Amino acid sequence: MLTHEENLALADLLFPNVTDTREDLEKRFPLRMSSATRLAPSPTGFLHIGAVYQCFINDRVTHVNDWWVFFLRIEDTDQEREVAGSIDLMIDWVKKFGIQVDEGPLGENHTDVGNYGPYIQSKRVPFYHVMAKQLVADGKAYPCFLTSEEMEKI
Repeated sequence: MLTHEENLALADLLFPNVTDTREDLEKRFPLRMSSATRLAPSPTGFLHIGAVYQCFINDRVTHVNDWWVFFLRIEDTDQEREVAGSIDLMIDWVKKFGIQVDEGPLGENHTDVGNYGPYIQSKRVPFYHVMAKQLVADGKAYPCFLTSEEMEKI
């Protein structure tokens, strides 16, 4: 078990370029004063019929109440399987079905519409680094030095 000082040193060693804190993120992204629903598809192909169904439900629930927000977040973390152009197809189909999405990568070239972006998951990595550094500094996470092959064996 590491001391608090050792945890802080380890966090700085693992994330030397991370200077923001959780508090900085909370200032940048204050709690919403509204409820939110989301669609979070993976751009590994066409929009799945289940996702379209979810969109219809989210759209109806969200827009019955003025204080709800429906946002689109693209889960592009499986980049090995990503299909070129599928993000554009998903956004186009949502629009073709008449589904009103309030926030997301809806602008030209996937520019963000809304105050809580970026809405493409891979562009949020700096935020996750802030939180990972915090967890290591608090002694609630630690690095793993196993290779992919070693983890496969386990």
